[in-house]
Amino acid sequence: MSNVVVRPSLKTIWFRYVLVLGVVLCFAALYWRYLSGDGPAWLGLLPLALFLWPLRLHLIRRFTSLHIGDGKLRYERGMLSRSTRTMELSKVQDVRVDQTLGQRLINTGTISVETAGETSRISMEDVDQPHRIAGQILEAAKIERKGLNG
Repeated sequence: MSNVVVRPSLKTIWFRYVLVLGVVLCFAALYWRYLSGDGPAWLGLLPLALFLWPLRLHLIRRFTSLHIGDGKLRYERGMLSRSTRTMELSKVQDVRVDQTLGQRLINTGTISVETAGETSRISMEDVDQPHRIAGQILEAAKIERKGLNG
C-alpha cells in the first residue's frame, strides 16, 4: 500500500467561516444603521476578530496529519511545538469510528486506533469518509501482518 496522508475535514471549518461571516455582516448592518455617526470607527471593525476562531481551527488542521504506510501509522500534531506518535501497523488491533448525528450528515467522524500492548490510542477528529479510512488502516495492518508471517 502506498503512503496515505489523512487530515481533518475542512467541512466544519468552512461552516464556521460562513457562520462568522453572517454574524459580522449582521453586526456591520446594525452598526452602520444605528451607530455610524455616534460610535467610534474601530467599533465597526471589532467583529472581524471573530474570524480568529475558524482561522485557528484552520491552522490546527493544517498542522495535523495521520500517515499510513511503510509499515507504520504516524500521527503528527503541532505548528511550533510538534508531537508525533508512531505505531507499527502489524500491531493494530482495533480501529474505531465514532460519529455524532451532525458528523453522520456530512460524512465525517472520529477515528481511534489501538494497538496490542499499548495503553493509549491515536484519535483524529473530523476525518472525511471515516469508514473508508478505517478500512484502509485495517487493510494496511493485514498486509503488514501477512508480510511478517509470510
